[in-house]
Amino acid sequence: MDAAANSPAAAPEQGSSLWHDAWLRLRKNRLAVAGLAFLVFVAVTCLLGPLFSPYGYEEQRLDLGASPPGAQHWLGTDTLGRDLLVRTLTGGASRSASAWRLPSSRSRSAWSTAPWPASSGASATRS
Repeated sequence: MDAAANSPAAAPEQGSSLWHDAWLRLRKNRLAVAGLAFLVFVAVTCLLGPLFSPYGYEEQRLDLGASPPGAQHWLGTDTLGRDLLVRTLTGGASRSASAWRLPSSRSRSAWSTAPWPASSGASATRS
C-alpha cells in the first residue's frame, strides 16, 4: 500500500497559470516575439536615451539653424538648433507614460462628465 502512495500516478497534476499559458503561446509566434522585443527596445530607448545624450531637450544653438542629419545630430536640428533625436525620445517617453495612465483616468472621467445624473433609480432620465 505504501508503494502505491509513492508512485508517480498518485501525485497530483501540476497546473499552470494563465500567464504561463499565454507566454507559451506567444513564444511560438516568432513575429509576435519580434514585435515585443522591438516595443521593449523603443520603450527603453525613450526612457534612457535622453539621459545619455550630450544635448538637452530645450538646449538651443541658433548658429546651427535647421541643419540636416549628420554625425553629431542623427535626425538633424530644427530652426532653433534643437536636436530632433533628443526631442523625439523625450516626447516618446512622456507619451508612453501618459498612455499607461490613460485607461484608468479615462474611465473615471468619462462617468464624471456624463450629461445626465448618475443615480441608480428608475426616475433618472436623460435630458
